[in-house]
Amino acid sequence: MKKLMMMLAFVLVAGMSQAAAIKWSTGTIYTPGVGGVFGAPVGTTTGQYLAMVYFYTDSGGLNGITLTGGNTDSSTASAFGSVLNSATVGYTFLASTYYGKVVVTSTDGQWAMNSSLATMSMPGNGDLTANFTDLGAMPSQWTAVPEPTSMALLALGAAALGLRRKLRK
Repeated sequence: MKKLMMMLAFVLVAGMSQAAAIKWSTGTIYTPGVGGVFGAPVGTTTGQYLAMVYFYTDSGGLNGITLTGGNTDSSTASAFGSVLNSATVGYTFLASTYYGKVVVTSTDGQWAMNSSLATMSMPGNGDLTANFTDLGAMPSQWTAVPEPTSMALLALGAAALGLRRKLRK
Protein backbone atom coordinates (compact mmCIF):
# COMPACT_ATOMS: atom_id res chain seq x y z
CA MET A 1 0.00 0.00 0.00
CA LYS A 2 2.89 2.34 0.81
CA LYS A 3 4.40 1.77 -2.64
CA LEU A 4 1.08 2.46 -4.32
CA MET A 5 0.67 5.72 -2.38
CA MET A 6 4.23 6.79 -3.27
CA MET A 7 3.63 6.08 -6.95
CA LEU A 8 0.37 8.01 -6.87
CA ALA A 9 2.08 10.97 -5.17
CA PHE A 10 4.89 10.90 -7.76
CA VAL A 11 2.42 10.87 -10.68
CA LEU A 12 0.46 13.70 -9.09
CA VAL A 13 3.56 15.87 -8.60
CA ALA A 14 4.80 15.13 -12.13
CA GLY A 15 1.41 15.99 -13.60
CA MET A 16 1.17 19.29 -11.72
CA SER A 17 4.66 20.52 -12.62
CA GLN A 18 3.44 21.74 -16.04
CA ALA A 19 6.55 20.60 -17.89
CA ALA A 20 6.82 21.78 -21.47
CA ALA A 21 9.01 22.00 -24.56
CA ILE A 22 10.65 24.92 -26.31
CA LYS A 23 9.55 25.47 -29.89
CA TRP A 24 12.35 27.41 -31.58
CA SER A 25 13.06 29.08 -34.91
CA THR A 26 15.87 31.13 -36.40
CA GLY A 27 13.81 33.70 -38.25
CA THR A 28 14.35 34.30 -41.97
CA ILE A 29 17.51 32.75 -43.42
CA TYR A 30 19.39 34.76 -46.08
CA THR A 31 21.96 33.51 -48.56
CA PRO A 32 25.59 34.36 -47.79
CA GLY A 33 26.87 37.07 -50.13
CA VAL A 34 30.38 38.38 -50.81
CA GLY A 35 32.24 38.69 -47.51
CA GLY A 36 29.42 36.96 -45.65
CA VAL A 37 26.88 39.80 -45.86
CA PHE A 38 23.27 38.71 -46.20
CA GLY A 39 21.87 38.28 -49.70
CA ALA A 40 18.30 37.39 -50.62
CA PRO A 41 16.03 35.24 -48.44
CA VAL A 42 16.36 31.59 -49.43
CA GLY A 43 13.30 29.86 -50.85
CA THR A 44 13.66 26.77 -48.69
CA THR A 45 16.11 25.70 -46.03
CA THR A 46 15.46 21.98 -46.46
CA GLY A 47 18.69 20.26 -47.45
CA GLN A 48 20.65 23.54 -47.55
CA TYR A 49 21.32 24.34 -43.90
CA LEU A 50 21.69 22.49 -40.61
CA ALA A 51 20.78 24.07 -37.28
CA MET A 52 22.15 22.82 -33.98
CA VAL A 53 20.47 24.30 -30.93
CA TYR A 54 22.03 24.25 -27.48
CA PHE A 55 20.15 24.97 -24.25
CA TYR A 56 21.74 25.92 -20.93
CA THR A 57 20.58 26.44 -17.36
CA ASP A 58 23.13 29.21 -16.70
CA SER A 59 23.90 32.53 -18.39
CA GLY A 60 27.53 31.51 -18.94
CA GLY A 61 26.56 28.75 -21.35
CA LEU A 62 28.36 26.07 -19.35
CA ASN A 63 25.64 23.86 -17.84
CA GLY A 64 24.21 22.32 -20.99
CA ILE A 65 20.97 20.40 -21.23
CA THR A 66 21.25 17.03 -22.97
CA LEU A 67 18.47 16.33 -25.45
CA THR A 68 17.94 12.76 -26.63
CA GLY A 69 17.68 14.13 -30.18
CA GLY A 70 21.33 15.17 -29.94
CA ASN A 71 20.51 18.91 -30.01
CA THR A 72 20.04 18.61 -33.78
CA ASP A 73 16.80 19.49 -35.51
CA SER A 74 16.03 19.40 -39.23
CA SER A 75 14.88 22.37 -41.23
CA THR A 76 11.40 23.19 -42.51
CA ALA A 77 10.21 25.87 -44.91
CA SER A 78 8.15 28.88 -43.86
CA ALA A 79 5.76 31.12 -45.78
CA PHE A 80 7.94 34.17 -45.05
CA GLY A 81 11.35 33.39 -46.54
CA SER A 82 12.73 30.37 -44.77
CA VAL A 83 13.41 29.48 -41.19
CA LEU A 84 14.97 26.58 -39.40
CA ASN A 85 12.50 25.50 -36.75
CA SER A 86 11.59 22.60 -34.53
CA ALA A 87 10.48 21.67 -31.04
CA THR A 88 12.86 20.21 -28.50
CA VAL A 89 12.70 16.50 -27.79
CA GLY A 90 14.01 14.41 -24.94
CA TYR A 91 14.04 17.08 -22.24
CA THR A 92 11.29 18.41 -20.00
CA PHE A 93 11.59 22.15 -19.34
CA LEU A 94 10.13 23.26 -16.01
CA ALA A 95 9.00 26.83 -15.32
CA SER A 96 12.32 28.65 -15.09
CA THR A 97 14.80 30.78 -17.04
CA TYR A 98 16.84 29.04 -19.73
CA TYR A 99 19.49 30.18 -22.18
CA GLY A 100 19.91 29.01 -25.74
CA LYS A 101 22.00 29.49 -28.83
CA VAL A 102 21.76 28.22 -32.38
CA VAL A 103 24.56 27.35 -34.81
CA VAL A 104 23.52 27.33 -38.49
CA THR A 105 25.85 25.75 -41.05
CA SER A 106 25.43 25.44 -44.81
CA THR A 107 25.51 21.82 -45.94
CA ASP A 108 28.44 22.56 -48.27
CA GLY A 109 30.38 23.45 -45.09
CA GLN A 110 31.54 26.85 -46.36
CA TRP A 111 29.43 29.19 -44.20
CA ALA A 112 28.32 29.28 -40.56
CA MET A 113 26.35 31.55 -38.21
CA ASN A 114 26.64 31.41 -34.41
CA SER A 115 23.98 33.22 -32.44
CA SER A 116 24.68 34.87 -29.15
CA LEU A 117 23.17 33.42 -25.97
CA ALA A 118 19.44 34.25 -25.74
CA THR A 119 17.45 34.33 -22.50
CA MET A 120 14.14 32.45 -22.44
CA SER A 121 11.63 32.33 -19.59
CA MET A 122 9.61 29.12 -19.62
CA PRO A 123 6.09 29.83 -18.37
CA GLY A 124 4.48 27.51 -15.87
CA ASN A 125 1.47 26.89 -18.09
CA GLY A 126 2.72 25.50 -21.40
CA ASP A 127 5.26 25.50 -24.20
CA LEU A 128 7.53 28.42 -25.03
CA THR A 129 8.02 29.68 -28.59
CA ALA A 130 11.44 31.29 -29.11
CA ASN A 131 12.51 33.02 -32.33
CA PHE A 132 16.26 33.70 -32.11
CA THR A 133 15.97 36.72 -34.45
CA ASP A 134 13.19 38.28 -32.35
CA LEU A 135 15.32 37.67 -29.24
CA GLY A 136 18.15 39.67 -30.88
CA ALA A 137 20.54 36.71 -30.88
CA MET A 138 21.07 36.00 -34.60
CA PRO A 139 24.15 37.60 -36.18
CA SER A 140 23.92 40.03 -39.11
CA GLN A 141 26.21 38.05 -41.41
CA TRP A 142 27.72 34.66 -42.18
CA THR A 143 31.26 33.62 -41.28
CA ALA A 144 33.40 31.75 -43.78
CA VAL A 145 34.49 28.35 -42.50
CA PRO A 146 38.20 27.77 -43.19
CA GLU A 147 39.01 24.95 -45.56
CA PRO A 148 40.68 22.01 -43.79
CA THR A 149 43.10 21.56 -46.71
CA SER A 150 44.36 25.14 -46.38
CA MET A 151 44.91 24.68 -42.66
CA ALA A 152 46.73 21.40 -43.27
CA LEU A 153 49.02 23.02 -45.84
CA LEU A 154 49.78 25.87 -43.45
CA ALA A 155 50.64 23.41 -40.67
CA LEU A 156 52.81 21.36 -43.03
CA GLY A 157 54.69 24.48 -44.12
CA ALA A 158 55.31 25.55 -40.50
CA ALA A 159 56.54 22.05 -39.64
CA ALA A 160 58.89 22.05 -42.66
CA LEU A 161 60.37 25.41 -41.64
CA GLY A 162 60.90 24.17 -38.08
CA LEU A 163 62.53 20.95 -39.31
CA ARG A 164 64.79 22.84 -41.71
CA ARG A 165 65.93 25.15 -38.94
CA LYS A 166 66.61 22.21 -36.62
CA LEU A 167 68.64 20.30 -39.23
CA ARG A 168 70.79 23.34 -40.10
CA LYS A 169 72.27 23.54 -36.60
